[in-house]
Amino acid sequence: MKKLLLLTALAIPVISLTGCGNDNHDGHDATSYFHPGQYEAKVDGVHGPMTVRIHVDADYITNVEIHHEDNEGFFTPEAQEELRANAIGGRTHEIDSVSGATGSSNAFIVGLERAIEQARH
Repeated sequence: MKKLLLLTALAIPVISLTGCGNDNHDGHDATSYFHPGQYEAKVDGVHGPMTVRIHVDADYITNVEIHHEDNEGFFTPEAQEELRANAIGGRTHEIDSVSGATGSSNAFIVGLERAIEQARH
């Protein structure tokens, strides 16, 4: 009788773990951080519309593109490159804004956040 109880006690945890795995049946490995692909968000920039497009693999942001209509030239290529560099290789929108381009930086960060949200779902 004790052997039967012991076997039953050992079998219950094994049975309860059956079916546990990393695949959630939508083609996305549950252990990865992102759904690999490209995602974009459109936001209102200081000097016109801005689109932030991210490219992600399963774990990190691999590339960032910024498209905007800043005819005034306030959102300089240097500021854009600094924002891109801060985001690439990361997983978050929590990056520093660029001095001298605070408004455009903040718009970029909002776009980055929205694109990341898409990549996570």
